[in-house]
Amino acid sequence: MTSDRPSPDHAESFMQRKLFVLRPEMTLDQAAHDLLRHGFSGAPVVDASGRLLGVLSELDCLEALAASAFDQAPPGLVADRMHRELDVISPATDLFAVVQRFREHIHRRLLVVDDDGKLLGVVARRDVLRALGHVRRRREAGVPESTYESLRRSWVR
Repeated sequence: MTSDRPSPDHAESFMQRKLFVLRPEMTLDQAAHDLLRHGFSGAPVVDASGRLLGVLSELDCLEALAASAFDQAPPGLVADRMHRELDVISPATDLFAVVQRFREHIHRRLLVVDDDGKLLGVVARRDVLRALGHVRRRREAGVPESTYESLRRSWVR
């Protein structure tokens, strides 16, 4: 019998599910206002079905709004400035694979998507720190190890 609960060692168990997102048809003025209002340095951009299209940062907004002020032209839409090349993970990505991803890249957050590209969540560095603390506390409390920990231990002999 399988459990519907995600493994505590996979991204789906420690990702943030409550997300602030932008839409591609938003103006950059509105996106910048929303980023400021919510205190975010950037946000994923999704379509109406929740499929991840890109990411827009406050720097993207700054560049567009500065150019707009100089040229006295409209700054454009989120779709015009968002980054489309994204580093994403699946909900089944192992905790230690997430750690390695953060070590290899300068990202502060990783986007979690399903096989269809739908945005499911975000994993921030601090989410990983919490998950690592949970793993350590489980081990110290003598809680039975996960399948991953059992395999890792058998490889390290």
